[in-house]
Amino acid sequence: YPGDCCVPLSSLPDVISQTEAVFNGCGLPPIMCCHIADGNFHLLVPYNESERATMMACDKKAVELALAAGGTCTGEHGVGLGKMKYMKAEHGDVHVQVMRNIKKAIDPLHIMNPGKIFTMTDEEAVPSMSTGEVSAVVDGPSVAAAATSAKL
Repeated sequence: YPGDCCVPLSSLPDVISQTEAVFNGCGLPPIMCCHIADGNFHLLVPYNESERATMMACDKKAVELALAAGGTCTGEHGVGLGKMKYMKAEHGDVHVQVMRNIKKAIDPLHIMNPGKIFTMTDEEAVPSMSTGEVSAVVDGPSVAAAATSAKL
């Protein structure tokens, strides 16, 4: 299983140590490598199919550790299908809805990477936003607040 997370440099040693302990504690020792200069770390976890549920639970914990440290669920592998379940935890309902609305405006036929990054349906129970609300979030002070809260 290849995965990655990214955290602020000040948190990297602790998060790597905690993540390694999680996987080792489950009997799935990870092979880890890092981009030390940017806080991105990669996990390669060999596992048997019978260990898949355990491995996925460990991966979830790794993502939770990264998010708790002010990081992101993926540094460069991308959200795709595997990490889209963490988008709301990382960005919040409003920001995910803004991303959906931008995607709808650019790709109304949903032909560009359909079903990747986030779903385009309300199955995740995210309230719909009006154009005015989206404009207020995209153009207004919320962008600066979002950037500040993202700890970039």
